[in-house]
Amino acid sequence: MGQKDVVVECLDKKSRLIVCLLFLVGTFHVVLLALPGIVTAPTLYVGGSGPGNYTTIQSAVDAASPGDSVFIFAGTYEESVLVNKTLSLVGEDKDLTILGSGSKLYVILVTADWVNITGLTITDKWAVGLELENADNCTIDSIVISQGYPGVHLKHSNYNSLTNTFFTKSGILLSHSNNNWISNNWLSNSFYGIHIRDSGDNSIASNVISDSWYGIYLQDTTTTTITSNVLTNNGILLEGNSLEYWNSHTIGSSNIVNGRTLYYSSNVIHGSVPSNAGQVILANCSNVLVEGLSLSNVSLGIQLGFSSGNVISDNLVSGNFDGISLAYSENNTIIHNAASENQEAISLFYSDNNTVKNNTALYSTVGINIGRSFGNVVESNIVSMSRSAGLILYFSEGSWLSGNNIHGNDGHGIALHYSKENQIVNNSISNNSHGIHLINSDSNVVSGNSVTSNRFYGIYLWDSGGNLIFQNNFVNNSIQTHPGTRTNSWSSGYPSGGNFWSDYEGVDEKNGPFQDGPGRDGIGDVPYVIQESFVKDWYPFMKPVKLPLEPFTDNIPLCNITGPPAGAEIHGTHIIFGTAFDSDGIIWAVEVRIDDGEWVQTDGTTSWTFPWNTSHVSDGKHTLYARSHDGFRYSNEVSIILLVDNTPKAQEDWFWEAILLLAAMVSLNLITIRLLLRGWRRKQR
Repeated sequence: MGQKDVVVECLDKKSRLIVCLLFLVGTFHVVLLALPGIVTAPTLYVGGSGPGNYTTIQSAVDAASPGDSVFIFAGTYEESVLVNKTLSLVGEDKDLTILGSGSKLYVILVTADWVNITGLTITDKWAVGLELENADNCTIDSIVISQGYPGVHLKHSNYNSLTNTFFTKSGILLSHSNNNWISNNWLSNSFYGIHIRDSGDNSIASNVISDSWYGIYLQDTTTTTITSNVLTNNGILLEGNSLEYWNSHTIGSSNIVNGRTLYYSSNVIHGSVPSNAGQVILANCSNVLVEGLSLSNVSLGIQLGFSSGNVISDNLVSGNFDGISLAYSENNTIIHNAASENQEAISLFYSDNNTVKNNTALYSTVGINIGRSFGNVVESNIVSMSRSAGLILYFSEGSWLSGNNIHGNDGHGIALHYSKENQIVNNSISNNSHGIHLINSDSNVVSGNSVTSNRFYGIYLWDSGGNLIFQNNFVNNSIQTHPGTRTNSWSSGYPSGGNFWSDYEGVDEKNGPFQDGPGRDGIGDVPYVIQESFVKDWYPFMKPVKLPLEPFTDNIPLCNITGPPAGAEIHGTHIIFGTAFDSDGIIWAVEVRIDDGEWVQTDGTTSWTFPWNTSHVSDGKHTLYARSHDGFRYSNEVSIILLVDNTPKAQEDWFWEAILLLAAMVSLNLITIRLLLRGWRRKQR
């Protein structure tokens, strides 16, 4: 290799090295431009007196390139700002750099990743303060937000940080957002402090939250970590219809509620709650004792979710949104508790077969509230001075409400809405708006109650039927009853009788089912007219019923299918018939269904028929079910299997048969004639 070749080779190596260095420098420069918050990034200025400064934040954002900073001098800015690129918004002084929306939907909307916002005050009564939508890895730090809800909204936004921010009359909302970090914030006087819904894996740490309805509200949310928060005059609320919304969280004892430890327990069998608890949340727990606590000014004093067999006893709960709340929980006992000045003293939601007994609920909005639940016992409670109803059941059935003293409530004493087959027995109901109030509620028993001095109606029925109302005392109510338009029973027959009405003016000189026999029987001789001539109590008592009554029992009705016999072959429209019987009442209806179809009411009750058009089903075996109903419950189902055969029968064609027969006869006659002719010819020969 010559000297010239060596020089050329050296130059080639240097050229390649220079190219590589230039490439690396260029790449590094691009990365610097893309990263947020780099101090060397260009800065655009808003406000102030400098030459070339922008007069609006939006104009500066529009002019900025990704990675730039927008510095906002102190002042008041009325505009709605859209940040759709990676940059930093930096206020000169968080107390003096003030933004409002100018009557828009939001003050700041961020739709880009890696945005930093700091040093601002955002205030607007009617707009969202700061919203991140589909924005990840953003940082919100050291700002002030007042009024408006939510103050900060993260929507479909992940891996963001919200720190060192002051919220007044405002709060934080996360929806469909995961892996966010919320820490060292101060929140006060909001409906929700921090509200997270349909989200997961978020962290809430070292926040101070005060004087809100709910400090931290987790709705349909999983795997949230909550540590070292200080909550004053509020607490934590969990909500959701799946177990994981309750037991998947990490909520440590480092959280403080009103100066005491927040007690959250999940997946525990057997135990007790320590006496220094400031709030109690049990998730998927059983056989835990919650006893002797005083819980005041908390979002929910005692909350159970997906828990069973626990005892809540001798606690004082006051000034809370809910005093004691059960959701998706069964077979728990709530006994000897005192609740006052709560929104709802005791509430059960989707919770079955619980006992609520010997509790006192005073000065609440609603005393005892039971929704979408079955088979609960509410017994011997005192409910008074509620701003709304004393005791409410809605979309609930099979509950026993007995021996309760419900008086002096601004709304109804006992209200049933869309509820059936409950028993309201031996209660004292006085000085309420309506004593007993039923809306769209069927097949309930109202018996043995003292309904006295209620301001409007003693008992009010609206679109409710099949209820049995007997042996109650209706005394000095402004209007004794509103019966509604559907059929109910106001007596249970003779001699058990109807009700005592303080305004009944009849006499007792006769006795017997038709009140036509000699001698008195304590029942008025003429019915008590409830509504003109249409609704009557046929057996009104002359004197108040002696209370309490013995517990009412209801025997299950019977139902039979008497024809056709099982296995019969049927076709076309076939009449199914049967009988029904109730030993202590009447049959209200009989229903049948075919296979897995809908129940259909028959014609008749104690003797019933059902015309079954079998052309609507396929040929083959089908099961027909029947059941009766006595106004309170159904009989056991009875069934038979029948064979449907609607195959068209072969039509006999008599015309062709006649032709064939005629042809056969003609042939036979011809053969006979031929034989005769042959014989005659032989004789002639």
